Amino acid sequence: MLNNKIRSLINLGTEGAYWDFKQEWHSNNTDLLHDIICMANNLEDCDAYIIIGVTDSGVVCGVPETNRRSSKI
Repeated sequence: MLNNKIRSLINLGTEGAYWDFKQEWHSNNTDLLHDIICMANNLEDCDAYIIIGVTDSGVVCGVPETNRRSSKI
């Protein structure tokens, strides 16, 4: 279900109020924290997504193996 949601957001080809595309992983934690806070304060008051490996225009570019992060905390 989450996969379908993310795919539908990417297919829109643009960023929105509660989703943001990032071409690559953040180079520092300050930028990452800033994006997380922005998404947490979205005006839609819904779950928000930072989608890594997608250009600002919605083109999937992937993430190089050296920059991959585990989704486990």
